[in-house]
Amino acid sequence: MLLAFAEDPDAYAQLRREPTLIPAAVEESLRWGSPIQVLFRTALAPFEIGGYTIPEHARVLLMFGAANRDPDHYDDPDRFVLDRNPADHLAFGTGIHTCLGAYLARLEARVVLERFVERVAAIEPAGPVTWTANPSVRGPARLPLTLVPA
Repeated sequence: MLLAFAEDPDAYAQLRREPTLIPAAVEESLRWGSPIQVLFRTALAPFEIGGYTIPEHARVLLMFGAANRDPDHYDDPDRFVLDRNPADHLAFGTGIHTCLGAYLARLEARVVLERFVERVAAIEPAGPVTWTANPSVRGPARLPLTLVPA
C-alpha cells in the first residue's frame, strides 16, 4: 500500500484530503498488490472451466495475483486507482476457502492507514525496492521510503 502511494503522490494527497476513501484504498491495495499470488488445489471431481476439462485429482494452480489484474475484469488493471473499491478481488481467496484472517487484516490496514494519513504529509521513494524471492507470497523485502511528517 505504501509503495502505491509513494509511486502516486497525488493519490496519497487525495486520501489525506478525503479519508473516507480509506476503506476503498485498502481494498484496492489488496487487489493491486495481492499478498498471496498463487495456491495449489486438488480437483475433487472433474469440472470444466474456460472450455477445458480438469480431471479429478488434478493439481490446479490458482493465480490470485493474475486474476486481480485481469483486464477483462478491471479497467486499467495495473494502475492503482484510489477510489476503484474492487469488492470482488481475490486477495483473500473466495468461498469456503476465504482467509480466516481477512476481516482482521482489513481492520488492521484501515486503522494503520487512518493514523498514518494524520501523521505523514507525503511519502517518497528513497531507493530501489527489492522483492521477496517466494513465488507464492508477494511483498517487498526492502522498501526504502522517506516519510514527510504532517
